[in-house]
Amino acid sequence: MKLSDKTEIKIYILSLLEVINEPLSYIRLNDITDHDGVVTGFEFADSFVELLRDGLVEKLDGEEETFKISLTGHTAIKKYESMYSGIMHKAARSANKLYYFYRTDVKSTAEIEYNADKSVMLNCNLKKDDETIFSLSLKLTDYAYAEKLKDNFNENNDNIYKGVLALLSGDVNYIFE
Repeated sequence: MKLSDKTEIKIYILSLLEVINEPLSYIRLNDITDHDGVVTGFEFADSFVELLRDGLVEKLDGEEETFKISLTGHTAIKKYESMYSGIMHKAARSANKLYYFYRTDVKSTAEIEYNADKSVMLNCNLKKDDETIFSLSLKLTDYAYAEKLKDNFNENNDNIYKGVLALLSGDVNYIFE
């Protein structure tokens, strides 16, 4: 979905900020919108400046220049919720699909345990700080296969995470976006 209407672009940006619910730098926010191809860099910049000027987004004090959705922005999102639910859904998908993997503090672990019945259990986890953001356990019959899956998880955990989200949301095309 490519957005060109200025109101839709603003709703998309505000929705991203609301879903992530954490201050973001301008560059990080622009990267998320650019990666999904929803908005061009120019349209993002133009809309973001207007959101900031109109008080829907606020700049936070600190060393790094970060921004968050303001109370006025939250009110605007609620006002347009029914009219722009598709755009808000796209923003939530984009946030969940990309945000955690822009963070450098996401740690990946995959371990294999032996079970009493001679099967193996593959446990895959992604953690941000001390919080688990993704966990998957699979009971398998072959240790070599479990090793292969473990290695693949460690090398491609961001794609696996996106794929699981896509399958659970019922939007399989989401895997290939």
